[in-house]
Parts: sequence; structure tokens; C-alpha cells
Amino acid sequence: MEVEILYAIVASVIWGGMFAISKNVKTNQIFQNVYITVGGFATALAVSVMMHPILTTETLLAGLVSGVLWACASLSFLYAMKYIGIGRALPMSVSGQILVSFLWGALLFGEIIYSGMLNLLMALTAIFLICASAFIVSRTKENVNAKNFKTGILAAFLSSLFWGTQFVPVKLVAADAVAVMAPLAAGMLLTASITAFVKFGKRINLSYSGKERNVLNGLLWAVGNYLALFAIAAIGMARGYMLTQIGAIIIPPLLGVFYFREIRERRNYLLLFLATIIIMAGTVLMTFAK
Repeated sequence: MEVEILYAIVASVIWGGMFAISKNVKTNQIFQNVYITVGGFATALAVSVMMHPILTTETLLAGLVSGVLWACASLSFLYAMKYIGIGRALPMSVSGQILVSFLWGALLFGEIIYSGMLNLLMALTAIFLICASAFIVSRTKENVNAKNFKTGILAAFLSSLFWGTQFVPVKLVAADAVAVMAPLAAGMLLTASITAFVKFGKRINLSYSGKERNVLNGLLWAVGNYLALFAIAAIGMARGYMLTQIGAIIIPPLLGVFYFREIRERRNYLLLFLATIIIMAGTVLMTFAK
């Protein structure tokens, strides 16, 4: 196994469980997002101080744009998790992220699409399976207000769009993973802080129980992000990003059903596990497309 593939898989496990840490934090999602970005920025800054990477103008700008995209995605996902639960929100978000990142990799960077008909067919089949799984997850509505359910689905879609695009600026300029992380994390923190200020002004309340868990989210994100950047630089956007989502596919449905008890009806958790298996099949198939 290529070591970069192992990096991607470890990143996926970290990302798959990180949001469960703040699942029951009782405060506004905007405030949570601020502390998540604080944790990420502190980690990236510490690594930069130790490693002394060379920071170019291109890397700085690419990192800032990627950070803005990540902060928007994180906030969208926190709302999705609030309205439809982590067991539904993350599989739907992941499905969209895989589709969006594949399209960027194939159409913008020429990955897979020009590597032969067999590879292209495998990739398209994988995308079909992943989209089908998202539809199945959307059918597991249970004990959720209809309006909130639609809002949660929209929020999950937006998170997938932003997260699936976040590494495009970094890939475009071939930025060094260590060098780009500090500006990326700065873009996250800046966006989250501006969002909180615009929404609440002087009513910002960053003193709430559980903020330490949100900071831990940010630290975990940073570790996973370093690994993901190394993987994507080596094996490409389409394959690399998809592999980073394996843990996010498997872990949240298990937590949603068995730990958080978000889904109780037998039909719905069977549908959720069916969707998870289909996403896994699509992901495995994509790993063979080169």
C-alpha cells in the first residue's frame, strides 16, 4: 500500500469521529465554529513555528481561500447535524463532497478522465453508487420537523459543496502542505469570527460549557488536514479526497444509531446501513480507478 493512501485513511478516521465530540454542546453553531477554528489555527501555528516552512504569496492566498471555504462548510455542517442528526448529516455531506471533489479532479486537473475507458467507467459507477446512497439517507426521516429536515438537507448539501472545493486552491498552486496550513487555518478563524460578529454584534457569547470540546475538534481537524494534504498532493484530488472520507462514511452512522439514538425505527436504520455499505462499495471502486 502506498504510504499516502495510509495517510488518507488515517485522516478519514480522525474526521469521521471529530464532530461527535461536540454533538451535544448547548450553544449556537456559529459560536462553536469560532472555537473549532481557534483549535485549528493554534495547531497550525505551532507546527509552522517548529518547521519554519517557506511561505510564498501564492501559498498564502490559496490557504486563505481554502480556509474560508472550510469555515463555511463547517458552519453548514453544524446546522445540518443540529436539524437531521450526525447519522444522516455526515453520510449525505460526504456523498456530495466525494462527487464535487471528483468533478474538480477530473475536469480541472485531468485526473482519471484521460486514463482509459475502464478507469472512467469505474469512477462513474462509484459516483453513481455514492449518489444513490445519499438518496437512501434522505429517506430515513424520523421524528424530525419537516421544515427542519429540509433545512438540514440543504445545510448538508452546502457543506459538501464547500468541503469538496476546499483543496482546489491549494492543488492549483501546488502548495506545500506544512506551509499552507497556517494561512488556511487563519482563513478559517477569520471567516468564523466575522460571521459571529455580523450575526450577533456585541451579543457574542463565547463563554459556554463545552467550548473545550470544540477546540479539540479544531486540533483533530488540523492533524487530519496535514495527512489529507500529503495524500492529495501525491495521489491526486479525485482519489485522495475520496479516501479521506472512508471513516466519515462508516463512523457517524454507527454513532447515530447506537450511541446518540437518533434513529429508532428498524426500517430507517436498515436504510442507513444500506446507504453506508453502498458508499463503501463506491469508495473501494474509486480506489482502483487511476
